[in-house]
Amino acid sequence: MFKNKIILPAVILLSTLFANGIFNYSTGLNLLNKTHTSISFGLGLITGPLIGLVLATPITKLLHRYDNHKVAAIGLSGATLSILIYSFLNNTANPLLVAVIF
Repeated sequence: MFKNKIILPAVILLSTLFANGIFNYSTGLNLLNKTHTSISFGLGLITGPLIGLVLATPITKLLHRYDNHKVAAIGLSGATLSILIYSFLNNTANPLLVAVIF
């Protein structure tokens, strides 16, 4: 019982981090493909970790203050909406603008 409570969150966390890394890297490659400048690739790679670093403390305080299940549901809904908006803007907007927004 105790072992499952540790392994399941660890597997979920590692898979989320892996998927986030692949998404961040592919976004940088997409920017490199569209703009043909290496600085856009670097900016695409650095934005994800910087945003995570800046938002780590406020998100931790938010999780401790409110119900975890509600916060997780709102976060997943926001991530889904963000990916849908990103897929729409990716075909129409300036790639650097998309990188800054997302």
